[in-house]
Amino acid sequence: MPSKKALAKTNEPSESTGSSSALAGVVFIATLGLAAYILLSFFTHSMSDPSWSSSGSGDGIANQGGIVGARLSDLLFLLVGYVAYWLPLSLLFWGFRRLRPDNVASVSASDRAVVSLGVIAFVAGFTGVLHIELPSVESLPQGSGGILGGIIGGWFTAYFSILGARLLLVVLTVLGATLAFDIDWFALARQVRAWVAGTLERARLALDARRDRRRVELDRAERSQTI
Repeated sequence: MPSKKALAKTNEPSESTGSSSALAGVVFIATLGLAAYILLSFFTHSMSDPSWSSSGSGDGIANQGGIVGARLSDLLFLLVGYVAYWLPLSLLFWGFRRLRPDNVASVSASDRAVVSLGVIAFVAGFTGVLHIELPSVESLPQGSGGILGGIIGGWFTAYFSILGARLLLVVLTVLGATLAFDIDWFALARQVRAWVAGTLERARLALDARRDRRRVELDRAERSQTI
């Protein structure tokens, strides 16, 4: 008969698993609420609100996130422009991954360094591309790429021309996204190829079935005329 200590040790993994699942649920709900608040602040951002880049029009706060939302959205748009929308989406992605225990593994320092490098490259490249393509946006304090995009886009344009800057910044964005989000392009290409092949096969079968039905209808029509 097992002792009480053995039973207690047996119950420890299940208890720890339950507590970690509960903690993951709390983290997901918190990140969901924070991401929703940030998106609300972004969607209702107004240049007439008092913030870091403007003293405001004096008509009150238009941002539905309040003064905190107005200042937060203005600061992020000021720095990185439209790339600021990547922050709440990343929070949602991170919180969702925490819900699945198989995705929560021990991460080494080198892995964190690679991810950090990817994030920096992605943000730098994307802001630069946005600055070149949409240099002026009236609803944002420093254009679509923010201050960072203006610096990076201007530097790349000065040294590599407009076309060269676009090419290099797009490559930098893709490389950064690959490192930051751990994207396997070969696996993605295989999935896309399988989806395209399956879609074409279903379309071929549907076309063959339609032709068969049409042939049957014509045969029936000929028989009826003969009779």
